[in-house]
Amino acid sequence: MLTLALGIGLNTAAFSVAYGVLWRPLAYPDPDRLVTIAARYHEDDAPSLVSPDRFQEWAERLRVADLAGYETRERSVRGAGPARIARVATVTERFFDVLDVPAATGVAPPLPAGGPRAVVSMRLAASLAAAPEAVVGLGITVGDAPYTVAGVMPSAFTFPTPAVDAWVPVPAAAPVGTSFDVVGRLTPGATVEEARDDAAGVVRDVHGDDWRAAVTPLEAVLLDAVRPALTAALAAAMLVLLAACANATTLLVGRSMARRREFAVRLALGVGLRRLYWATFAEGLVVAAAGLAAGSFLAWAAVRLFATSAAAVLPRAAEIRFDHPMLLAAAASSLVAAAACGAASTVGMPRGERLGPSGVAGPAATPTARRLRATLVVAQVSTAVVLLAGAGLLARSMDALLAEDGGFDSSRVLIAKLMLGDSRFADDGASAGFVDRLLAEVRRLPGVDAAGLGSLLPPTDAPTTINLRFRSDTRDDTLSMSFGAVTPGFFEALGTPLHAGRRFDAADERAETPDVVVSASTARFLYPDADAVGRGPRFALERFGIARETTVRGVVADMKYAGLEAGPAASIYVPWRHRPMGLAHLVVRTADDPSGLLSAVRDLILSLNPGLPVPEVRTLDDHVADSIAGRRLQLVPAAVVGGLALLVAMVGVFGALTRAVTERRRELAVRAAVGASPARLVRLIMRGSLAVGTVGVAVGLAGAAGVGRGLSSLLYGVGPYDAATFAAVAGSVLAATSVASLLPARRAARVDPLIALKGD
Repeated sequence: MLTLALGIGLNTAAFSVAYGVLWRPLAYPDPDRLVTIAARYHEDDAPSLVSPDRFQEWAERLRVADLAGYETRERSVRGAGPARIARVATVTERFFDVLDVPAATGVAPPLPAGGPRAVVSMRLAASLAAAPEAVVGLGITVGDAPYTVAGVMPSAFTFPTPAVDAWVPVPAAAPVGTSFDVVGRLTPGATVEEARDDAAGVVRDVHGDDWRAAVTPLEAVLLDAVRPALTAALAAAMLVLLAACANATTLLVGRSMARRREFAVRLALGVGLRRLYWATFAEGLVVAAAGLAAGSFLAWAAVRLFATSAAAVLPRAAEIRFDHPMLLAAAASSLVAAAACGAASTVGMPRGERLGPSGVAGPAATPTARRLRATLVVAQVSTAVVLLAGAGLLARSMDALLAEDGGFDSSRVLIAKLMLGDSRFADDGASAGFVDRLLAEVRRLPGVDAAGLGSLLPPTDAPTTINLRFRSDTRDDTLSMSFGAVTPGFFEALGTPLHAGRRFDAADERAETPDVVVSASTARFLYPDADAVGRGPRFALERFGIARETTVRGVVADMKYAGLEAGPAASIYVPWRHRPMGLAHLVVRTADDPSGLLSAVRDLILSLNPGLPVPEVRTLDDHVADSIAGRRLQLVPAAVVGGLALLVAMVGVFGALTRAVTERRRELAVRAAVGASPARLVRLIMRGSLAVGTVGVAVGLAGAAGVGRGLSSLLYGVGPYDAATFAAVAGSVLAATSVASLLPARRAARVDPLIALKGD
């Protein structure tokens, strides 16, 4: 019952997650008509964002889709309670018309440019008022602008990302640097192919002949990234269910063979064969029904836990729930279990004839029953090997990812996210004094080795990107680099290696014309055959504080800002005072464990500027761990599934051997009577167990090779046929098989020949 409960519960929970994320209809009317539209300079380039002017041209020229634009970034939100940092989507007027999703409370109206109305998420509403209804009409401030809450969106509405907490209109005069992603709803009768043709012409007309249009169904944009992992998890859960059924079948086959004497007595007393058959079959159904009841409870608990833990990582996590489709999945799983258990319970029944004297002789299994039992044990062991190998490959991928050189050292580092201003570029007069005081006070804290502040933070936070193109008679190259404004001490606090020149110091902060520090990739792009230190950057961007007179003063290691899986990012840095940013990250390197300074740093920030939104203070190690939360979301279920499969297999090995020892009791007694030592009897049982286990491991490794090939798109830094992983899994399973075999083997060694042979 326990193994069936694990198998049914896991299979039902996996189906619940897959159904909620992949198959439950999207929370938009006619979701198949929603697409994203983007422009690319080259086919392989990342999509480019669209300026407000060009978005307007797209909206006027496209014939087969109604468009809406959106931009997301973190901003301060003030309302009831303390100010907070929240991710806010700035959207064009027809955003909610295009998506066509009604508000859960209030309305989701067209948001005219510069209008005073905002729409908030259910999560933000819960922090602003006791009930969502009380939020409607409430005044809030997003950034510097006041708004009235017009509506609260349902929890299932997570566009463009699950992290968005508010939607506000584009200001009448959009700030410099505003750019949109674009979503569209196809007009009635239009197809995606027609939209691609239409968009291709518009993009060429607006951007130039070298540009390409990319039109992608919204469902693919939202779900394609998680589809392989969820499909693999569902397949793994089905394998565990089959292993659990094989386990129950193994135990019930042995039990049925042991009841041959009972069956013979019942037949001798006049019970009809058909009646006895159905009564025995019903006993197996009772076991399956008990497994269904317990498994349904386990699935309900697992779904609630998973949906909560995956809310910030998995799209549509709010759609994961235990409802009627899940109950149908549980019922289907139990039918498989019921068929297996019912059939296994009747294996010892006579087939068309009454049992003769041999039928009441004892519990000895027939050769067919022994082969069936061995086959089932092999199947369980091989299933455990396959699933553990998959989990092992994912674990090795995570280890490889964490071992990547991201250009920084996360150990003993504390970070704090600060919202100094709500515009992309902050007012230097307002923030410079606060930053100077903050860094001076932080550096005085006990145990602080270095401290600095920057507008970006590895491995995932690079809010501003500069695209360069170098064209000459012999060269036509492009480079996308992250831009950062940083204070002295920033690189030292992150532990970023210096390749050439020097880092920023106080003199750079005071200089009239700021110098820059570039990363190694940027230096190679600017000067492929020469040292970049002491030369100009070869371009000027006054908006970013980079002038023609600027000089490259230092070259640091590339740091990763697009995730640990991405390649090292080219980047360019200017002194903080010359281009302060609204969003900043305080970085503090400590001599010991930084967690002891979390509250001290938070209190210090709020004491220096009580008007700031509550800062997010944590360790850089935690930030790095969160950056691979998606990987962890793949690994943890895989490890749980693999562990359950191994547990089920070992229970099967233990049960099969226990039954085998019972059936061979007379044989073992004879061996003991003629001089076999207990150690020899233990080796006899263990040898048979390890033989079955070895066959199971061999079959499982063949299946693991196929699983590795199927998981190749989810792996990083490890091959799909990693020998070390396969060897570790094989050794672990064989060791577990030996442990599961030890108790039945020791029981065999304790057989007393006089008692065992007394009946003869």
